[in-house]
Amino acid sequence: MRGTASTPYTWTAALWRVAIAVAFNAIILCTIRAEEDIVAVTTRTTSIKLIIPGGGSAVKTVPANTRLPVISEDGETLTVRDASGFEGTISAKDVRLELAMSGSSGQSGAQTSDVSVQDAEDKEDALMDDAGRAPSLVAREDAPVPAAGSVPEEAPRVEVRAPETSPPSGFGGFGQTSPPKREVTVAAINEAFGAKLFADTNLWDDSAKEVAKRLRWPLESSTSVQSSYRLYAGSTDEILGARPYSLVLYAKKEQPDMISMVFANKGDFEGLADMRSERRKERDEPMDSREERQMRKAHTNAIQTFTEAVRQDARTIEQKLTTLLGPPERREFGTTQAMREMVLRWDWNSHAILLASPRDEYTAVRVMRSELADDKGRSSAMPGAELRDWLKSCVSKATNGDVLIRDIPMVDQGPKGFCAPATWERYLRYMNVPADMYILAMAGGTQFGGGTLASVMRNNAATLARQYGRRIESVDSDIDLRNIDKHIDKGLPILWTCFVYDDIEKAITLRSIERSRVSNWEPYLDTLKPVRREATRKRSPDRDRAHMRMIVGYNAKTKELAISDSWGEWAELRWITLEEAAAISAGDLTIMRW
Repeated sequence: MRGTASTPYTWTAALWRVAIAVAFNAIILCTIRAEEDIVAVTTRTTSIKLIIPGGGSAVKTVPANTRLPVISEDGETLTVRDASGFEGTISAKDVRLELAMSGSSGQSGAQTSDVSVQDAEDKEDALMDDAGRAPSLVAREDAPVPAAGSVPEEAPRVEVRAPETSPPSGFGGFGQTSPPKREVTVAAINEAFGAKLFADTNLWDDSAKEVAKRLRWPLESSTSVQSSYRLYAGSTDEILGARPYSLVLYAKKEQPDMISMVFANKGDFEGLADMRSERRKERDEPMDSREERQMRKAHTNAIQTFTEAVRQDARTIEQKLTTLLGPPERREFGTTQAMREMVLRWDWNSHAILLASPRDEYTAVRVMRSELADDKGRSSAMPGAELRDWLKSCVSKATNGDVLIRDIPMVDQGPKGFCAPATWERYLRYMNVPADMYILAMAGGTQFGGGTLASVMRNNAATLARQYGRRIESVDSDIDLRNIDKHIDKGLPILWTCFVYDDIEKAITLRSIERSRVSNWEPYLDTLKPVRREATRKRSPDRDRAHMRMIVGYNAKTKELAISDSWGEWAELRWITLEEAAAISAGDLTIMRW
């Protein structure tokens, strides 16, 4: 295990603070200042308070053993960023410095403030690490244990050598031997993924239809400029050694643009989904109390196992990719603070493979063009004038008075309560802004199984939109044609928060099917009269029924609105009377414009 490189390891102005008890391992604790830039730290107390600058006394609790990227450091104070994007200050005494310096892990000459010393294989060396993340070899005699309360006059000098088998600076920290340099074949990479992802060494010149066909992922959405193919995988499916939940191929002009594979996540994870989804109310009969109790128990149990499932998926996938492609690089990905991720990156020909696993959110793998990954996922924006003209071209007008916006991509939220993230993804992509409902859910503080703070989601979506020259605006909340038609006529859908009631949802679904067959509109208008009267019945707002959808059209003659939900193809276009819409409205109407 002995490495060939040997570099002095200097402890600078060390102050020994804690007496160490030696049992099976000796634990050395000290506080040091790193001579090189600190990349990240790990919390060491049961919890700490992250003080938010400008927030007065605002603090945020950060759990123990949380890895925090360091933005800057000033003496005893570090500015760090947590997994949800919040930046704040933390005392240096509450964290461990990693063995990772300047973006690499386990290098000779690294420094740390929390070291565990264990036996190495040859017994002449010890294995030093910080909480199991980045082990390095040190001569045993150079790893002394201080006496209780002692403060050495001179800082000890310790020689640290990188082991021959250096684990990657990833999520798992496993001791996987780096493979020898060799060409990775198409067959080998398909075997690792467990799917026929590649036909040759360039995915980007394939037909998206052909890629989806060999993967057996069904069409989710197709517009004149983009398409997507999504599979909500079954419990026996496996990708990269882990169970996937959502698999999607995004395409532009019928050529692959990106592949997203989402594994354990707080929306789809078994037992978390369904509890908060509007779609669980689509049953012919409502749940009885026993079924409701069983579902809530499963939800509670799932929360308890979810965090470890996310970590395990990340470890499994990291090991699989590292065995094939070698150690990854650690990078930041994302163009806004709230949607930024720390990712592991592997490159194969013109493909970047990114592994992201933000704490208590999801584990995801994305395959994209290397240059897109270099730009942290930012693509070129369509100029405002060009966008304005294109949006107008998306508006169609029928002889019966129907005015509709076409070319809005569909995103199927699946069995979870992700209506807000999915609907925002639809709108953003329609406006030529790349988006992903899982990243939006992270930014919006979406709860386990679903349920999103609308204001937080809106603010973070607005930040993303501004980077592409778009802005988000609230509009008058009145459900009135004069308030709605002016936006639809410009090709601007309206995000609408409302409440989902079983009787109205079933009625508008059946009526929309019948409406598609209507040729004589006078009798149809007569059938709407009792519907309008019934809609005036007062309904109590029910927070559990809150929902976000789009208004995508109107008909001034029939006084109806066209609505679109993130529930798949069957819910892409339905019609609702103005009276029904007013009865279920929660009052928030939002547009995005150039």
